[in-house]
Amino acid sequence: MSSKKLTKQEIDEIKLYTKQQVKKLKEDGGSTTAGVPGYNTPYAFTGKKDGDGTDAIDLEDDQYGYSIKASKDKPHTIKLYEASYKDFRDDKTATEVQKVNRKILEVNRMLKEISRSLDHSIKLKQESALDDTKYWKRTNEAILKISKRLTEVNKKARKLANLKELAASSVKDKLVQLFNKANIKITNQDVDFSQTGKEQYEFDVTLNGEPFGIDYNNGDLIFQDFDKEIRLGNMNQEAEVVKNIMQTFKNYE
Repeated sequence: MSSKKLTKQEIDEIKLYTKQQVKKLKEDGGSTTAGVPGYNTPYAFTGKKDGDGTDAIDLEDDQYGYSIKASKDKPHTIKLYEASYKDFRDDKTATEVQKVNRKILEVNRMLKEISRSLDHSIKLKQESALDDTKYWKRTNEAILKISKRLTEVNKKARKLANLKELAASSVKDKLVQLFNKANIKITNQDVDFSQTGKEQYEFDVTLNGEPFGIDYNNGDLIFQDFDKEIRLGNMNQEAEVVKNIMQTFKNYE
């Protein structure tokens, strides 16, 4: 089987073009390659002149981890793959903390987009009264893969941090913010907590050296006074909670 061997000049041209496209994508803030124009060197990405596009070549670059693979429909189109872990690890433009933080924020944005896309699909399915049998086979397989991948994402998130501690810390931070908005100045050091159940915590808020117990149950805040319970409201109703904190603790500052 005969094949056309790329010259060194063609390979150099491919590398230069690829770097230019990566730079352009970064400047445009893009994360995909859907809009990258085709490369015009004849047969540059196919192993033989009359090939169907399945004979592919792979080139490596010192700075960017990419692969150039021929397509059956568009044999002269470049497709860039994500940068390798080595590029991520050895990036000198950011510290390790910055790199991890950026990746986590990027994942969070992606998950928001995924959630929005699923919401749109669910809404259209309900409005159109579609049942599962109307899906294509590939769609059903994709749904199964989505479920599996989300489970894997959750497992990996647990490897990055203790999710229970993060959840409790998030509630604690919000509680401190609510007290401060009620003009009762406290810091995180003034609040201790213990977990009593799933989405349930007991907080001790120290005001002028005296601890005050506040229970948290799935968003609801209840102040445990000496002889009674006082509901402060749900954290999602911030204005109400701030008002109740101000009225309840104004004499304890």
